Amino acid sequence: MPIFAVEYAYGAPGSTQAKNYERLHVPHLDWVKSLYDANTIHLAGRYADLSGALFVVEAEDETAVRELFAGDPFATQDVLTGVRVLPWSVRFGWL
Repeated sequence: MPIFAVEYAYGAPGSTQAKNYERLHVPHLDWVKSLYDANTIHLAGRYADLSGALFVVEAEDETAVRELFAGDPFATQDVLTGVRVLPWSVRFGWL
């Protein structure tokens, strides 16, 4: 099954998005954990500078990835300032 990199961008400190991030962090983590447990998300984590996050996901196609991530509380509650979905061709390593 194809692998995708999904990149989130978060709002600047003090922004509405940053305030929503704090409020929705636990529900978001619960959502991520459920997809990790289902072996859909293989890797997930935020950037050290807190500007966003990266997910490595297995899905049928980009449309399926976008539909899946549309259910994230961060996506439904105005946390994200951007989302990129990129097909990823793994050269070394394993999932």
